[in-house]
Amino acid sequence: IKAISDLDLRMVKLDAGNDKILKKINAPLVKDSIEKLISNARRVKNVIIQSCFTHGVVDNTKQEDLDEWIEAVGMIKPDIVHLYTLDRVPAVSGLVKTDEDTLYTIAAKLEKRTRIKSKVFY
Repeated sequence: IKAISDLDLRMVKLDAGNDKILKKINAPLVKDSIEKLISNARRVKNVIIQSCFTHGVVDNTKQEDLDEWIEAVGMIKPDIVHLYTLDRVPAVSGLVKTDEDTLYTIAAKLEKRTRIKSKVFY
């Protein structure tokens, strides 16, 4: 945590709010959990969260999954959240780019529930 705190920009990737989606979308090589990610991210000052949203074989835009993701972001309390979707052919076939309107809807829900600002990259 000390090393990351010395960086000009401190970004943490958080694409899920539960372990099931985390494993599907990020396929971590080490045993990881949402609880551990939240705990570590909370310790980083002025952190920026980056979140990628997709449809298809992994869909992290369903309401229940979004509710858990918003809760996780709210616990971390980042300075801002960067929302984006696929920009190139994904490594996993069957993933589909999320449309821009969905990203803005997610951003609005996040701000309404947590008052945390976000920026959409499309």
